[in-house]
Amino acid sequence: MRVSLSDDGRDFLRRDWSDLVDADPAATFFHTPRYLKLYWEEFGHDVDELLLAFVEEDDRTVGAVAFERLGPTLRFLGGTEVTDYMGPVAAPGTEDRVAKELMAAVAAVDRWTDADLRGLPEDSPWLSRLDEAAEGEGLSVRVGEDGVAPCLELPASYDEYLAGLPSKLRHEIRRKARRLDAEVGGHAVALATPETLVDDLETFVAMHRSSEGPKGKFMVSGSCSGTGPTCTTPPSTGPGGAWPRGWCWWRT
Repeated sequence: MRVSLSDDGRDFLRRDWSDLVDADPAATFFHTPRYLKLYWEEFGHDVDELLLAFVEEDDRTVGAVAFERLGPTLRFLGGTEVTDYMGPVAAPGTEDRVAKELMAAVAAVDRWTDADLRGLPEDSPWLSRLDEAAEGEGLSVRVGEDGVAPCLELPASYDEYLAGLPSKLRHEIRRKARRLDAEVGGHAVALATPETLVDDLETFVAMHRSSEGPKGKFMVSGSCSGTGPTCTTPPSTGPGGAWPRGWCWWRT
């Protein structure tokens, strides 16, 4: 294995590692190069240096991670104020070796003196991998709790979802469903699929924007004052695109 380092933002696209994100069970949307590219373009002016690391084996990329340097401190790219989960991704079966090679290569970079690598979930296997790899390089490691991310296990069906609600809320939902049936002649709950997701999101956003009052203004760019959020629609997917058309990108 060998590691190549880059400070060139064009490598988000030129060395797209989306296939590793899809293959790594610990990866999330926040690990995708499209998301990190967008973060870098919007907030990179506050960062002293971009550092992309690629682990290669047999002429293919088997691991990748994006860092940012703020003064003497190295962090995962993404910023804890914006991004929930951060860290490396790797092809299945290579993770332990990727962690060791990444840490060895990064430890050899002399432009940082301490690393603040928060953003790793407690149950992520990358936490122990990087811990062991850092100690193997003679680095002092301290693991602590940064914050708590609540998770909600979603039920398998709409009926199960209703059954799990408080009785008052369940009654109110059913009352509105009966009213909807009476006014429009019946309705059905449809779940999005990978094939319908883009169109379904466009419908969702359009319905919000058509609402009266603050609810309708919530998703209109420039409608909020102060530090409130506004929503814009990023370009269609493709070279340089952020997300498929219809996704909302929140800005504060």
